[in-house]
Amino acid sequence: MKIKAVLLIVFGALASCQSPLPLMHFPDGQAPLNEIFSFEIELIDGPADSVGVDADMPSHGHGMITEPVVNKLDGTHYQVDGMMLHMPGYWEIYVDVMRDGDSERFMLPITLEAWQ
Repeated sequence: MKIKAVLLIVFGALASCQSPLPLMHFPDGQAPLNEIFSFEIELIDGPADSVGVDADMPSHGHGMITEPVVNKLDGTHYQVDGMMLHMPGYWEIYVDVMRDGDSERFMLPITLEAWQ
């Protein structure tokens, strides 16, 4: 499994790596705090066999209290439903992309403020 760290910028991500990073399209341009939400993932480098999503608050030692479901919309777009980042603070959103038996993990850092 390869792990890649990225910097989230509005609708996408930047990093110095060889694989193009998935774009994440959030409602209202950002992930909401303590609300169940959906968002879309766009794979820039073509279709995948499967895509998984999870999130974690590393400094707290826990993840989400929901289990998101990923549905394929078309060859490169996926709908993620059931996300909830239930606490303010630093989160890491993980996108796992499976292709031809290989898994790539992309990590997208996000910080949610209490007043969002």
